[in-house]
Amino acid sequence: MPKELRKLVFDDGELRAAAYDYCLRNSVNIPQAPVDEVLVSDNDARVLVLRFSSGDLNDPKEVPLSRDQVGAALIKFCSSNKIPLPRVAQKILKVEGQEVSMMVSVQWATKPKSD
Repeated sequence: MPKELRKLVFDDGELRAAAYDYCLRNSVNIPQAPVDEVLVSDNDARVLVLRFSSGDLNDPKEVPLSRDQVGAALIKFCSSNKIPLPRVAQKILKVEGQEVSMMVSVQWATKPKSD
């Protein structure tokens, strides 16, 4: 069976847009301020941290997003930007330094040849 493996690499602006959109759609508490910085780590609970410079003490200065949340945010980002992701594909989030990528793996089924 043939296999397809793609690596989608997301830049800082794409990560920022995907994470911010995810927070708005999923009622994650974020300040009414622009994102100042996006930090990337290989910690499953804090893969992405959005930093804000909010003057309001009731608003969080940092909003951490887990591996699952970042994965969901990037899948939605791809859908919104017409980047094809097959539903049956295995999707794995990969962090290397300050780079976040999604590995997309599809195993194609083939029909046996009849003689």
